[in-house]
Amino acid sequence: MVFNSFKFVIFFTLLISVYYLVPQRLKKYFLLISSYFFYMSWKPEYGALLLFSTVFQYYCALCIEHNKESPRRARKFLWLGVCTDLGMLFTFKYLDFAGSSLFGLANLLGFQLSWPYFNIFLPVGISFYTFQTMSYTIDVYRGHTRAERDFTYFALYVSFFPQLVAGPIERSGNLLPQFREEKKFCVHQFITGGKLILTGFFKKMVVADNLAMYVDKVYHPMYEGTATEYILATWSFIFQVYGDFSGYSDIALGTAAMMGYRLMKNFNQPFFALTVAEFWQRWHISLSSWVKDYIYIPLGGNRKGELRTYINLFISMFTIGVWHGAKWTVVVYALINGISVANSRWLQKKNIGIRPFLNFKIANVFFHRFLTLNVICIPHVYFRSEHVEQANNIMKKIFHLFIHPASFTLPTDIPIIGFTFLTITLLHDAHKENELPLQKIRNALAVKMIYYLFVLYSTLLFGVFRAAQFVYFQF
Repeated sequence: MVFNSFKFVIFFTLLISVYYLVPQRLKKYFLLISSYFFYMSWKPEYGALLLFSTVFQYYCALCIEHNKESPRRARKFLWLGVCTDLGMLFTFKYLDFAGSSLFGLANLLGFQLSWPYFNIFLPVGISFYTFQTMSYTIDVYRGHTRAERDFTYFALYVSFFPQLVAGPIERSGNLLPQFREEKKFCVHQFITGGKLILTGFFKKMVVADNLAMYVDKVYHPMYEGTATEYILATWSFIFQVYGDFSGYSDIALGTAAMMGYRLMKNFNQPFFALTVAEFWQRWHISLSSWVKDYIYIPLGGNRKGELRTYINLFISMFTIGVWHGAKWTVVVYALINGISVANSRWLQKKNIGIRPFLNFKIANVFFHRFLTLNVICIPHVYFRSEHVEQANNIMKKIFHLFIHPASFTLPTDIPIIGFTFLTITLLHDAHKENELPLQKIRNALAVKMIYYLFVLYSTLLFGVFRAAQFVYFQF
């Protein structure tokens, strides 16, 4: 059951119609049952795996807190919980890839081995809820949060349907206490949530799904495109992913807000970033902040010298990269991102590039934003390609164009409508006055009404109504 389907519209309409009529003491049970129904609508087996992870982490956290006077025993339960979640993630997501890669290496060394592919199904959202439960267990061990005694509240924290299958990856300190708050109908929250949902549908169905048709055509393995087509398709792809994923996040935040819950913001104007490092601080914030708190800082962060800082940055970004999938194209994507973020930090440290010129001309800001976008696009060529060889061929064509500009050809199939809608979406996200001088005008009630009517009309007129799955469901 995907957000952009009539099944979900019916599901959520029925749920929200009943939600505020359910007594407060029963709301947790109502939401928990609804969340499991939502998740198991894909496959009933998903529910069993989710329940196992929930029960295991629930008891690990209780054992950690019970043994807080014995750090050694508490640490054992911490590692038991973390390794169980990582083991689940590895088995369902990386086992076949790791096994086939090792056996392939063995064959290169002269051993005749064949990996028995298990073809294990990848449960939707497993990368999200395993990271969410891991952060909870680690926070209990660190003493940042108390172990939850009420199993229903904890199970709801893990399975809360708005953010279960594609985030944001919530923290226990933010979400768990909200389940105990009394929820009363609030017009302001309801309207705010509705606007977020409408914006999310617009981003997904108008921006992302329209751009996807062009990207799929150009990136098809059998398609022989020109360098300019691949450049345009790569720009379109990163905007497609943004519209798709931030659209999902908006719908998640909107559905939660309509029920009185506050989820963390997952995007903060990423295309206004001036450096690669800043881009990743604004993109998929819940994942990047998770990696920062549970990998980068424990590794030493920037406290152990300059070289170690670059290594820690590389490891953190590589982790974010390979989190996205089990393919060699994703590994290359992760390597390039790790190098580019470490390099961005080095340039900033040496005062090379952006910062000295920020007050010189406004054009410099737009130039560096455009430059950052293009640097970000390089690893996405590998991320989108079916295999490394295809990505290498695309990169060769693009670099050949820069060496021989005379070979430039104008693409005949430019998704103008998609880029127009993307621009409107970005303007909607740009809520800071120093980013857009039109902010005061946009605050006018009449302008807002016209804007949302335009978004609604555009979604109905140009939206793709085929219930295409969100890109991040595969992670």
